[in-house]
Amino acid sequence: MTKRRKSNAISNVFDETESFGDISCILPNEDTTEALPPVILSGAVDYEINRKNDMKSAIQRLSSKSVSFPKNRKSLEKILTTEKFVCNLPSHVLPHNLRLQKSAVASGTGIVLGRSSASVKRELGRGAYGCVLLLESEGNQSDAKAAVKAQSPVGSLAWEYEILERLRDRFRSKFGESKRVPFPAPLSFVSLADGALLTMEAVSTSGLNFIDLINVHRQIRGEPALPEILALHYVSRMLEALEHLHWFGNVLVSLLLSTP
Repeated sequence: MTKRRKSNAISNVFDETESFGDISCILPNEDTTEALPPVILSGAVDYEINRKNDMKSAIQRLSSKSVSFPKNRKSLEKILTTEKFVCNLPSHVLPHNLRLQKSAVASGTGIVLGRSSASVKRELGRGAYGCVLLLESEGNQSDAKAAVKAQSPVGSLAWEYEILERLRDRFRSKFGESKRVPFPAPLSFVSLADGALLTMEAVSTSGLNFIDLINVHRQIRGEPALPEILALHYVSRMLEALEHLHWFGNVLVSLLLSTP
């Protein structure tokens, strides 16, 4: 009797889901070797087109906010750390020592734009298109707090600057100035003839990453893997950053396409 009731319950479940179709049937026929034409769903989003449009729009918006570059100011660090400073310098190119190269940018390397200059404290990281440098702070501060991202593709960097601006403004309006934002706050954006400079608050002054941490435990402490407690700690930190990004920062693909 028990088996019969269980069987009837199962059959009823399948009866109720028949309207969804047979999910085990991937193709409309049994011939799995026949290539199917691409299916374009109504209302589908082409993310590549939207990404290009976003970058183009970001460049246009920042161009409309562009101000003159200070001519007689010697400290480039002071200029680049001015919040909401946006400037277009089509007559200037990326400093040659910031162009992508095999070796890391050495500490003390000078950056010059016009008559202004700054020094590099250390390189924080690099990718396929550019590098991130920690600027030497003026005065008696022990650590520099400004990081400059230099790269050739201008559009993606302009869009990154705008996303960071939105995150900062949304966190400020929701939590006020006292809330710790787990993302770097944007400071300035300078576009050049062959690239751009995005300056932001440095969330790290060491340049160490997760791979470096693993290598320390492997080479110095002789441990084959990162201790589980540390791995859980950093995973929780990453999940917290994602929660802030999506839940509080409201950064979602569907919203980024339409939210000003």
